[in-house]
Amino acid sequence: MANFDVRADGTIAPWLTLEHHLAVLRGMWEQHPLERLAAVREPVLWLPADSGDVAWTHDKRVGLETAAAVHPRSRICWFSPADHDVHAQHPVAVAEVLRAATVDGFFS
Repeated sequence: MANFDVRADGTIAPWLTLEHHLAVLRGMWEQHPLERLAAVREPVLWLPADSGDVAWTHDKRVGLETAAAVHPRSRICWFSPADHDVHAQHPVAVAEVLRAATVDGFFS
């Protein structure tokens, strides 16, 4: 609902026109994330979630290994079982990963 306006009569309307919405989608579709990642100079800490879906996790693992090869200042810390909102599901563990990365100089 964050992308819609709720009217006084209870109906909703999109914030973006169809033309602008399609322009956003085209921009996302035409992105080349690995090219952009190669330009990142800061360390990247990946916190992927393993939901238990073996095929999806395999594909995610391959993608992350590819990204880490493009950006050597990467660190991957898997969370399992977990879903998209790892920070909400495992706040203490995420905090510990961040603390450890700070203490060991990863972010330096």
